[in-house]
Formats: sequence, structure tokens, C-alpha cells
Amino acid sequence: MSKVLIIGAGGVGRVTTFKCAQHPDVFSGIMLASRTKSKCDVIAQDVRDQLGYQAIETAAVDAGNVPELVALIRSYEPELVIHVALPYQDLTIMDACLKTGVHYLDTANYEEDLSKVTVVSPDVGGVARARELAQRIGCALAIVDKRREKPGEVAEMTVIGEVKGQKCIIVDDICDTAGTLVKAADVLLDNGAKEVHAYITHGVLSGPAVERVTGSRMKSLVITDSIEPTAPVKNAANIRIVPTAPMFAQAILNIWNGTSVSSLFDPATLEPIYEGMYSAA
Repeated sequence: MSKVLIIGAGGVGRVTTFKCAQHPDVFSGIMLASRTKSKCDVIAQDVRDQLGYQAIETAAVDAGNVPELVALIRSYEPELVIHVALPYQDLTIMDACLKTGVHYLDTANYEEDLSKVTVVSPDVGGVARARELAQRIGCALAIVDKRREKPGEVAEMTVIGEVKGQKCIIVDDICDTAGTLVKAADVLLDNGAKEVHAYITHGVLSGPAVERVTGSRMKSLVITDSIEPTAPVKNAANIRIVPTAPMFAQAILNIWNGTSVSSLFDPATLEPIYEGMYSAA
């Protein structure tokens, strides 16, 4: 068994910490460190509460300061340092590991730069949903404002917020014929968006929906299988279907065991449930 030092307390740092804590036979101790120690403390307490793993400590460290990193490594004496902080901090962390003779693992260079991602509500009514997601993952928010001259017909769409050069993620609860969704994607791209993806919970996708989506400028549409997908939906190149069964099964198990259901909203809980399906992605 060995101790590990994890540097970075963002979303990837959280998942990494939970992953290590799930293998106490491999990691006898975990130190989670970042510039903001309070973020580390929250993750550490969640690990203790949810996994019962107690051998976790936290520390404040400037990942761009080699002497500070060296001091922390020598104090904690880990066998492995995992870098999940900002990508440009890899050189200083590697330098500190070389000076202390500690193994180094780097995953941060593969983390999405969320400053280039914008969550988009396709209408004013969905702003609360989109805002919650934007706050959860730490990125910007934009709104597609629709003006209707008569029911069922969109006369004009206006983008509220900055989308130029951004990867836009449209989030909504349901998609029927996909007409409005495809138009929203076009408006975002016409306003300078780099690419557009849509994440919709319930994919009705009736009538011309599949044809519209496959022929659109939208890069991808992700739906759940809450509604049984038709063969054209399953065969569409830019439509991906996420199964709900693993999440429902875990929710039932949590209720049966008397444990938290709200923990399913935590990436650290969801990721292990779905990792078998997407580990090769």
C-alpha cells in the first residue's frame, strides 16, 4: 500500500480522489491539495461520509511554486503525485517530483477548458435548468430568446449572452420534432459559436426529427432512453443514447440501503455507475 498526493480540487480532482479512496488496498493514504484548501476540505469530507475512507488529509499549495510543492511532498512522503490541476502547471509539479524522486501521473492536459464552454437554454422558460448546470460545471450561460407570431411557429430567435468561439451545450427536458432545436443551433453558429451539442432528457423525436437532426449543423444530440428509441434514432450518426437503467438501479439500491439518493447528482457517484459503458470512449 502507498500514499498518493492529488493536486487539484476541481471536477476531475474530485473524481480522482473518490477513485483512489475506493481502493484502500492500493492507497493507504490520500492527500488532496490545491490553492484553495476549503475546496479540498469539502471533497475530503464527502469521501469520509460516502465511502467511509478516513485516511485523507488536505493542504493548501501553490501548484506554480516549486519550493512549496517540494516542501509538501517531503512532508507527506507520497509514492505518487497525481496532477489534475491546470494544464500549464505540469512543468512545476514535474520539477518538484524530480527533485523529490516521486512518481508523477498527469491527467490534467486532457481536461476540457470550461472557459470555452457555454451552457445554453433554448428558451426563457428553461433558464433555471441551464443556470444550475452552468453553475455546477463552472461555465458561462446563454439564452436563445424566441419570439412567436402565432402558436407553434417561431418568427425570430435572438441570442442573449456571448457565444462567439464557444462550444455551446443546449440543455432541455424534451425534444419532439426538433425544429426549434435545429433552428437554435443555427442561430448559435451564426452568432459565432464554434460548435453546438444538445443534451435532452426525453427524446420523443417524432415525424421529421431524425432527418432534421442528422441534416443539421449541430454536432451531436444526446438523449436518454426514457422513451424507447426507434431504429432511425439508434442508427443516426450524430445521436447518442444514454441508458437510464444504471441510475435508476442505483437509486433503488440507495433507497433500500437508506443512503443518499441526492448523491446521484454528484459526478463522483455517477461516473463509476456508467464507467463500464464509456470507459473506451
